[in-house]
Amino acid sequence: MKAVPWDTVLALEVRRAVRTLRPELYDITLRRRLSRARIELRKLTAELTVLQQQFAALRSPAPPKRKRNRRGQFVAGVCAPSHHGRGPNRGSFRPGQRPVNLRPLGSERLDRSGVLIKIAEPDPYTSNPHRWVRKARHVWERTHGRKVPSGCLILQMDSDPLNCEPDNLVCIDRSTLPVLAKLGFHRLPLDERPTELARVQLLVLSRRRAREELVGGHTLHRRRNL
Repeated sequence: MKAVPWDTVLALEVRRAVRTLRPELYDITLRRRLSRARIELRKLTAELTVLQQQFAALRSPAPPKRKRNRRGQFVAGVCAPSHHGRGPNRGSFRPGQRPVNLRPLGSERLDRSGVLIKIAEPDPYTSNPHRWVRKARHVWERTHGRKVPSGCLILQMDSDPLNCEPDNLVCIDRSTLPVLAKLGFHRLPLDERPTELARVQLLVLSRRRAREELVGGHTLHRRRNL
């Protein structure tokens, strides 16, 4: 015979008492006592549920600790598997061995913002003798024989990140780019873009010259609207 939980028995007893005392429930004192008893019953039931969960957590084994985080890196305090009583993996790596995923110089790959090309230039952030750079920047520097000036960037006139032809690349000041974006430069026809670019460059240059001129110890006020 299956045992009945004590909270069920207590609830049945409360209901039986309510049926017996139904004619006397008009007494306000008795109704208040009955309401308090029901509240206490709910509290005891909630406490019993919490105790049962705690007891089940003590009986169940602890979950295994995570050895790696979401990025696949080992968590602090966890050693790599090769350090657990095993020797090095001898014979797998030999001097002068070339990796299978090695890309030769001049290789290209797609990025979220355009095309990257591998060139024979030391990486300033790592010890690698080769590095990946933007193809548009590299083509412009080889065409003009000089580095891109500081504070400038390479703009592709047709707004195609895959078109890195020399006649499609223009070196502009970085402060010109937000003005072009605000004016909708990428929505203009291709034959009107060079004229619009020259107009915006002249506008940005005139504003910069105006800010450099001092009037009474203060710079000229910049208009926010174009």
